[in-house]
Amino acid sequence: MIMHIFLTCQYALLSSPSSSTTNRSNTDMLALLAFKSQIELPSSSSMLSSWNTNTSFCNWVGVSCSLRHKRVTALNLYFKKLKGTVSPHIGNLTFLRHIDLHSNSFYGPILETIGRLRRLRLIDLGENKLEGTIPSSISQCHMLQTINFGSNGLHGNIRQDIGKLTNLERLNLEFNNLTGSIPGCLGNLSRLEILELRKNNLLGEIPSELGKLSKLRILNLVSNNLSGGLPSTIFNLNSSSAETISLEVVYLSENPLSGHIPKGLCLFKNLKKLALAANGFVGSIPRCVGNLSHLEILYLDRNKMSGEIPSELGQLANLRMLSLNYNNLSGRASPTIFNISSSEVISLAFNNLFGNVLELANFRLPKLQELYLSRNGFNGRIPNFISNASMLKILELSNNSFNGPMPMTLGGLRNLKILSLSNNELTTDPSQRELHFLTSLTQCPQLESLNIGYNPLNGSLPTSIGNFSASLEIFDATASQIQNSLPYQIGNLSGLLDLELELNDLIGPFPSSMGNLHELQQLYLDVNKIEGNLPNEVCRLTSVGEFYMNENKLSGPIPSCFGNLTNIKEISLASNAFTSIPHSMWSLGSAWLMNLSFNSLTGYLPPEIGKLVNLQILDLSMNQFSATIPEIISNLKMLEQLDLSDNAFQGNIPTSIGNLGSLKSLDLSSNNLSGTVPKSLEKLYYLKYLNLSFNMLTGPIPTNGAFANFTIQSFMGNHDLCGNSKLKLPPCPDTSPSKSRKSTSPSQVVSLSENYYCMQRI
Repeated sequence: MIMHIFLTCQYALLSSPSSSTTNRSNTDMLALLAFKSQIELPSSSSMLSSWNTNTSFCNWVGVSCSLRHKRVTALNLYFKKLKGTVSPHIGNLTFLRHIDLHSNSFYGPILETIGRLRRLRLIDLGENKLEGTIPSSISQCHMLQTINFGSNGLHGNIRQDIGKLTNLERLNLEFNNLTGSIPGCLGNLSRLEILELRKNNLLGEIPSELGKLSKLRILNLVSNNLSGGLPSTIFNLNSSSAETISLEVVYLSENPLSGHIPKGLCLFKNLKKLALAANGFVGSIPRCVGNLSHLEILYLDRNKMSGEIPSELGQLANLRMLSLNYNNLSGRASPTIFNISSSEVISLAFNNLFGNVLELANFRLPKLQELYLSRNGFNGRIPNFISNASMLKILELSNNSFNGPMPMTLGGLRNLKILSLSNNELTTDPSQRELHFLTSLTQCPQLESLNIGYNPLNGSLPTSIGNFSASLEIFDATASQIQNSLPYQIGNLSGLLDLELELNDLIGPFPSSMGNLHELQQLYLDVNKIEGNLPNEVCRLTSVGEFYMNENKLSGPIPSCFGNLTNIKEISLASNAFTSIPHSMWSLGSAWLMNLSFNSLTGYLPPEIGKLVNLQILDLSMNQFSATIPEIISNLKMLEQLDLSDNAFQGNIPTSIGNLGSLKSLDLSSNNLSGTVPKSLEKLYYLKYLNLSFNMLTGPIPTNGAFANFTIQSFMGNHDLCGNSKLKLPPCPDTSPSKSRKSTSPSQVVSLSENYYCMQRI
């Protein structure tokens, strides 16, 4: 407040007729001090310590002055970690030509006083937290060449008045919340070279007036809601007019644009980058794109394009990145695409392409870093000379029909990080029992992800698997006909996060060395023939979240330390021969799935089961549990599926189960439960499946709620259920004293009993 009063008084003095030229220059000093006063600086900060009256403001950090008038001409506070609002007094710096406040934390609106800066050529307020609309007064800054308001929180429309700034060369409004259409008046900005409007909420069609911008080099409208086709005024030019167009970069990805890609686009001889990804373009890729000799980037992925990939694309000698994935492209892919020596990324994944393209390509790709061919119909062998692409980091060939042996030269790809060869017909040398190609891959020190699943590999894991570097995080060999036991050396993979070896023919014990995999988060060894007890070392997998060992030959007690796995979310030990559950297991409060079905588990459900508060699926079926179902099971409020069938539970069905409001499936069949079906179960609004069959339940069956949809199959095999006419059950006896004399005659009872008996037999 004191600073504000001081500055107000000083402005009053300076505006008097007696003010000298020196005093007028002091107006700049006071404007700067007012600017500083609205910046929230911690007391320990020395960022603007030079901004004081003891030194000339022309020597202050970030301030530049003219030599003649000593007036402020530039304010450059780029990336100074400043926070605050922009003072309206900045409009008093009337000699200002450059304002650069980029990459700070200024907030609040961009003030209208900015329009008083008639000499302004550059204003850069990008990457702040500014809000509000674009000030209308900006149109008064006729000398502006650069406007950067990008990466803020501006909203509203792009003002028509901006079309009056005929000296403008660069307009950046990207990463805001601007709405409305792109004004056609931007076509009046005859000197505009760069137009950046990406990541807003702009809608409507791309205005045809942009075709008048003959100096435009960069057009970026990515990630808006623009619709319609590409304007003919921009992209359907004759050869003479195209020669005057400077366009080098066209980024229109992530809009609902549609229609065909116009052939006129091929006339932009200077075009280097073309991105039309994630739109709704249809038709074929124009062959003339192969004439864009300067093209470096071509992104047409995630559209609805069809037809073959033009072989002419192989003429693009400067092409670095080609992305055509997620289209409907078909036919035999031309090997010429794989012979562009400048290629860094080639992505043809998720199409309908076929052919033995890798064998036919020369693979002289010294710069290739990423190759994506997944989800096509490619076949043939993976050639040994693929290692010629020595810079390769990502090789994605999954879900094709590649066949033949795994190439032993993959180890030559020393920069390889991701290798995905799953879902093919790849094999190994039948004369070798071990998967020796894995030994070759241990020479790839940066390998992070290895997926070879769903191939008929038919071999065993070599002991050399322990030589993979600590960078390996994912190893997936699902359903690959892997045989024999897990090598002890697998415990050396200290960086492993995800190990998936399910659906194989693994035998032998669970290696105790796997307890060394402290980073492991996902373990899938289900549907194998692993046998013996789970070792206590398994409890050292304290990071594991998904633990699947179902359908093996494991036996004995589940280790008592299993409760140490406090991060576990999914546990499946079903279809083994486990005999007991440790009490600690009922304390795994993070778990949402627990499947222990089809074992030989005995005992009872302790009160600690109520600690499984996040559990959504609990399956303990096909075991030998006994005693009663504890009422505290109602603590499991998230439970959606509860299966306790085929055990020896006895006593009543807990009425508290009616409090499990999320329950969709309840199976208590084939136990020794007695008493009545609790009426509280009518409250289970989401219940779609109910099986209470083959118990010793008696009395009336509830009729309301979900019970209105259940059939007799949910209750068959009980002896004395009654009262539900829809299920053709006998009426329940009327036990009220006032009507005792009107009870059913003996002959009626026999008839109803015989009816019910016959129905049960059916």
